[in-house]
Amino acid sequence: MLFLCQLWRKLIRQAPGKVSLFLGTLLLISQAWPLWAQRFQELYTGQVVNVLDGDTITLLTTDYEQLRVRFYGVDAPEKNQAFGPQSREALQNLIGGRNVTVEVVDTDRYSRQVGLVRQDGHLINQVMVAGGWAWVYPQYCKLARLCPGLVAAEKQARSQGLGLWSDQNPIPPWQWRRGARSGSPAPDQRGGAVVPIGGSLRGNVSSHIFHNSSCKHYSCRNCVRIFKTREEALKAGFRACKICGG
Repeated sequence: MLFLCQLWRKLIRQAPGKVSLFLGTLLLISQAWPLWAQRFQELYTGQVVNVLDGDTITLLTTDYEQLRVRFYGVDAPEKNQAFGPQSREALQNLIGGRNVTVEVVDTDRYSRQVGLVRQDGHLINQVMVAGGWAWVYPQYCKLARLCPGLVAAEKQARSQGLGLWSDQNPIPPWQWRRGARSGSPAPDQRGGAVVPIGGSLRGNVSSHIFHNSSCKHYSCRNCVRIFKTREEALKAGFRACKICGG
């Protein structure tokens, strides 16, 4: 260590210009490195072999490696949450069995690759939000080149009542998960009255039968009409389920 210090002092005395150039180069590299790192993110190409829900897939890469991929910046309804099955089906129809490219942005605590998923030039993260099948995840959506576009897509889907926005009080998945873990109701999106997880009652828009949260049919594919009370459901022309009583 002493030898290195002496060598450094000697270099400074004999060639101060070269030392300044060397230090300046190091400074430029340190400042440019984050941009280079962002530009050369890890890329994977492969086939979607499984769609777990509206924001998570399993990718079989061209190297025959299976990767669990979570969509960056968005959060889709959970499987047992209202619109969860429909969200998964929408993603399945978009990319199930097809080849996609994944630009990895991060790795989450479950060791999943978190990334931007593209198919035929379309950013599927944004397509899911634009169709009303996923929320923008504000806590984790930080990319300036991406997130404003996602927010605009969500705003438009909400204004048109697409997908989950056809519900008057859709509950964001992150709130739903907190309620599911604690076993307590989750607040509705407007911050007003508290409703049970997934809505008080769900009506099947095909059979016009409504179910309460204890019913095995509560999360059926067509159970997308939400009612706060039995009176509201009956007034809308729905009848109570014979299994759970509605």
